[in-house]
Amino acid sequence: MQRVYKILHSAKYKLNRLKDIVHTKVRLAGNGVQYKGYRIVGLPYISVSGGGRIVLGDGLEMNNGMLGNQIGYSNPCVLRAEDGGSILIGKHVGMSQTTLVAKGADITIGDNVKLGGGVKIYTTDFHCMDFLKRRNTKQQRMWQLIA
Repeated sequence: MQRVYKILHSAKYKLNRLKDIVHTKVRLAGNGVQYKGYRIVGLPYISVSGGGRIVLGDGLEMNNGMLGNQIGYSNPCVLRAEDGGSILIGKHVGMSQTTLVAKGADITIGDNVKLGGGVKIYTTDFHCMDFLKRRNTKQQRMWQLIA
């Protein structure tokens, strides 16, 4: 029974790897990402919008989820460039369950860098910097009634 399990598990792993490789190529192309050679395990999340840009150097190694690196994170790598922000990754970079979000600014990772499991780098705190625009209108009305 153990041998049958290992054969089935190996076949499933190979099919999933092939699916992830094809799906990643479609995501990269669909988002206009510039890339050369890479190795992935698992499926990353990639998003480019609002004039953003992602450039991946040759030899990128990306581990997504528990299958790629069993450090306790099941998250995929996330590469998100928006509002004119860019992510530039050098040659021979490795990352596991890493999140890079470049919103309106640039993130540059040099050659031969290893980003450990769960590293998160953001150029935004995910809300508008203008405090007046962040205010909840219900709270504003309540304060006006009290004053």
